[in-house]
Amino acid sequence: MRFDNIASSSIYRVILSVIAGLLCLVLAKYSISYQFDNLSIDIPWSLLFPIIVAAAFGTRSAVISAISGGVLFPLLLWPSNGYALVVDVLSLFVLIVLVGFVTDIKKRFHRLFSYRILVVTLVFGYLIFLSSIYFFGFNYLLSFNPTFWTDSTVTSLPDFVIFSIIIKCALNYLLLVIFSDILITLPEVRKVLGLRIERWMKQNSRVFSLSLLIALVVWAIFYLLDALLSLNKQSDKDYIDLSFMVLFLSSGIIGWVLIYYNRSKNLAEAKLQNKQQQLFSIINNIPSVVYRCVYDANWTIQMISSQISDITGYPLRSGIYSDRRSLANLLLHEDVIDVEKSINQQIGLTNSFQVEYRIVTRSGAVRWISEVGRLCFDNETNLGYIDGVINDITSRKELEFEVEHYRNNLELLVKQRTEELEIANEELRATLEKLNTTQLQLIQSEKMASLGVLTAGFAHEINNPLNYIMGGCTALQEMVNSGEIANSDTTILLNSIKEGVTRASAIVKSLNQISTTSSVFSVICNISNIIDNCLTILHYRTDGRIEILKNYCSEKCCIKGNTGQLHQVFLNILLNAIQAIADKGSITISTIIVQGVLKIDITDTGCGIASENLSRVVDPFFTTKEPRVGIGLGLTICYSIIKEHEGSVDFFSEENMGTKVLITFPIVD
Repeated sequence: MRFDNIASSSIYRVILSVIAGLLCLVLAKYSISYQFDNLSIDIPWSLLFPIIVAAAFGTRSAVISAISGGVLFPLLLWPSNGYALVVDVLSLFVLIVLVGFVTDIKKRFHRLFSYRILVVTLVFGYLIFLSSIYFFGFNYLLSFNPTFWTDSTVTSLPDFVIFSIIIKCALNYLLLVIFSDILITLPEVRKVLGLRIERWMKQNSRVFSLSLLIALVVWAIFYLLDALLSLNKQSDKDYIDLSFMVLFLSSGIIGWVLIYYNRSKNLAEAKLQNKQQQLFSIINNIPSVVYRCVYDANWTIQMISSQISDITGYPLRSGIYSDRRSLANLLLHEDVIDVEKSINQQIGLTNSFQVEYRIVTRSGAVRWISEVGRLCFDNETNLGYIDGVINDITSRKELEFEVEHYRNNLELLVKQRTEELEIANEELRATLEKLNTTQLQLIQSEKMASLGVLTAGFAHEINNPLNYIMGGCTALQEMVNSGEIANSDTTILLNSIKEGVTRASAIVKSLNQISTTSSVFSVICNISNIIDNCLTILHYRTDGRIEILKNYCSEKCCIKGNTGQLHQVFLNILLNAIQAIADKGSITISTIIVQGVLKIDITDTGCGIASENLSRVVDPFFTTKEPRVGIGLGLTICYSIIKEHEGSVDFFSEENMGTKVLITFPIVD
C-alpha cells in the first residue's frame, strides 16, 4: 500500500493526532523561557504539534490531540497555579478546537473575503473569551488553593499581573498559530500529514529556511559586535538572549509574510496564465484572423492567429510573418498603392479602416481579403499599433461578380422571361377556353339528354289528352251529321274534351317550369310543386309499373333559389330512381321541416349502388349505366346546384336493397 493512501486514511490521522498531543505534553518542559525583571516570558513551542494537526485535519483531530496531552502541559509548567490551571487548560482547549473549526469551515467558503471576515470575528471573540476567563475566573480559582500543596502555591494575583498573563498568552498563541500556519505549508510537513502539495508551496521550505538563516546571521553579527565592544567591561548579557528570541520570532513572521506573498504571486500568475490560455483559445477558435502589427512602412506583424495559414498557405512560423517580412508582401502588385493610400486616409480621419484587396497565396492562387483594423498607441513608447481582423471573402466576391454579371444581363433576361410568360399565358388561355368549351358541351350534352327524356314524356303524355279531344270531336261530328245529338251525350263528349285540354295544359305548364333559363336565385320556390311537376313529366315512365308514394309535410316547403335549376335537380334524381327499378317497385318521397331546415327523402326499391361506388356518384363522368344512356354528369350538376342553394345531399344505398337520397335546404319564412 502506498504511503499516500495510508496518510489519507482516518486511522492514520487519529494516530497523528494522538502523537501530536503526547509530543506537546512530553516536550513542554523544554519550552523557551526568559525572565525579565519580575516578568517571566514562556513560549511553549511544543503546542505547535496539536495546532498543526488541528489546522491540517479539522475539529475532530483537534479534540483528539487536545485530550491526548495538548492541553495538559500547564500541569507540568505551572503547578503552583493549583485550581486556576483549569483556566489555562480551558483556554488551550478552546484555542486548538477553534483552529480545527476554522479549517473545517474554510472548505465551505467560496469567497475569500467572507472567510476572512469570519476569521477576524472568531479571533476577536477568542480574545474576549480569554480576557473574561482570566479576569473573572483566575483569581477566583486561586482562592481555593490550600497553602500546604507546595511552597510556591499562589492564592491571589494583582490585576496588572493578570493583564500581563493575558497579553503573554495572546502573543504566544498568535505566534504559535503563525508558525503552525507556516509549517503546514512546507512540502515536507504536508507529505508527512498526507496533504496535497499545491504548486505555490514548492518553494516554501527554501523561503522559510532563508528567513531563519538571515535572522541567525543578524543575531550572530550582533553578538560578535557586542562581544568586541564590551571587552574588559562588565555588562548584563540577558538582552542577548532576548534579542535572539525577538529576531527568531520576527524571522518567522517575515517568512510567513513572504510565503503568503509567494502564494498570492503564484495564484495571480496561474490566473493570468489561465486567462492568457483562454484568450489564445478564443483567438484561435474565431473563424476570422486576428492580428497586431506595427504601424510602420512594412506593417511588421507582431501577433497573428493560426487561421492565417489556411488563407495564405504559408505556415505560421514561416518568415512571411516575422520582423523581416510582413503580410504586405503577399498583396497583389496592382493593389499595393491603393491599399496603403486607403488605409492612411481612413486612419487620418477616424483612426480605423476597412479595406478589401487581393493577395497571392503560396500556391499562386489569388484570394480576396477583407481587413478591418484600428490604430492604437503604447502609452510608454508612443509606438503605433494596428489591431485588426482579416477574413477570406473570395467566395463572396465570386458571388458578387456573378450577381453583377446577371445584373448587366438582367434586361435581356427579363425580356426573355416576359416573352416566355406571354407564350405560356397564351397557351394557358387557349387551354382554359378549350376546357370551358368542353365543359359547356358536356353540360349541353347532359341537358340534351334530359331534354330527350322530357320530349319523350311530353310526346307520350300529350298524346293521351289529344286522343280525348280528337275522339270527342269525331263523335260530335258524326252525331251532328246524323242528327242524333242528345244533351246527355253532348255533356259526356264535352267533359272528355275538357279533360284532355286540362291534362295538356298541365303538361305544358310543367314543361314551362322545367325549361326556365333564368339565373336569378331569389325566387321563392315550392319544393312540393317542383317535385309534382317532375312527376307529371315522368308519368309515362312510371304508369302501371312504379308506385309513387308521397308523404309531404303540412307546412309550405318553400326555399329561395332558381326554379329551373331545382326542377333539373329533382328530375335527374327521380329519373335515376326510375331507371334503377328494372320491373315493378315503388318510390317514396317525404318532406319534413326540422329547426328551419327542409329535408327531402327520396327512397326507391331499385337495384342499389355498390359500396365501392357510393363515394363516387357525384364525381364527374362517373356512371354505371350502359353507353349512350348517360355520360356521368347528371348527379355532378345536381350536386353543384344544391351547393349553390346552400344545401346538402347524401346517398345511402346497398346493392339490391334500393337507394335513399337525402337532400336538405334552408327554408324561408
